[in-house]
Amino acid sequence: MGGGIVITDVMLEKKISDSKRVGYKECYGYVIGKGKRCRTFTIGCIPNTDISKHIIITTNKKRYIILESKNKLIVEFEGKITEQDFTLEYQSQMTQRVMENILSSGTCKLTEFSKSKYLHLQFLIPFIKFFEEMGGDKGVCPIT
Repeated sequence: MGGGIVITDVMLEKKISDSKRVGYKECYGYVIGKGKRCRTFTIGCIPNTDISKHIIITTNKKRYIILESKNKLIVEFEGKITEQDFTLEYQSQMTQRVMENILSSGTCKLTEFSKSKYLHLQFLIPFIKFFEEMGGDKGVCPIT
């Protein structure tokens, strides 16, 4: 059901920061799991000293480093490092493409609901627990 992705551990720093969006929070740390196409993966979001954040995705084969503030993606694979331009899209940009596809062709490439729900809950449940342990409202995950 979940597309072969299983979250095995979530390790977050015991610190919550205000997000750029009012009323929302940011937390940093690592999500660890496994998938069909890789034995293990780690997704880490760590704050950087230049008030930006780095997102690091490590699998048993490759390592990806997303430098949000610099719009760069660094890929490490078999001892080679490549760098390319990369822009994290806003949700509104992705939604626009989905709407255009639906209106022009009558189809969309969104993940089916049951699979999407499964994947979201794997992330949300540990995050909700984290925010509750840090004094947040019960059942709330105030991230964007």
